[in-house]
Amino acid sequence: MKINFTEKEYQQLVTMIEIGDWVMTAHHADDRAETKEYQALRNKILSFADEMGMKGCYEKEGDTYFETLEYEENSKQTEFIEEYNQISFWGELVTRFADRDYAQQYGNEEVAFELRASRITEIEKKYADEINESGILNFIIKKNIKLLH
Repeated sequence: MKINFTEKEYQQLVTMIEIGDWVMTAHHADDRAETKEYQALRNKILSFADEMGMKGCYEKEGDTYFETLEYEENSKQTEFIEEYNQISFWGELVTRFADRDYAQQYGNEEVAFELRASRITEIEKKYADEINESGILNFIIKKNIKLLH
């Protein structure tokens, strides 16, 4: 099978590949066997970057292509990843606080799914409202923590 891309389509594909690559590899210091095939496909596609209007966006080291610093700082995928991080951070924070508070307040009480969901949504709303108003300013840790000097 052969697929033809315009330069714009190729660049959009690269953006999607880089976002996927970031999801698979950003939190892992070492190469993982599970992502090896994906990395090979990424490198195969990036090998056409220069001829597809992305000259100077990637540097090759061995068999691997790396974004240049300038391209990474100004790329569309960086914008999408930063937006995703912001939204998922706050959403995850609210969800985890609500789950914790629900467990503290109701324990293992068996209730209908709808009632549990309603209670959790009510708790989540309180945290979401606070975050929307003050960010993390009013969140504190009650336990004494020794600070490193």
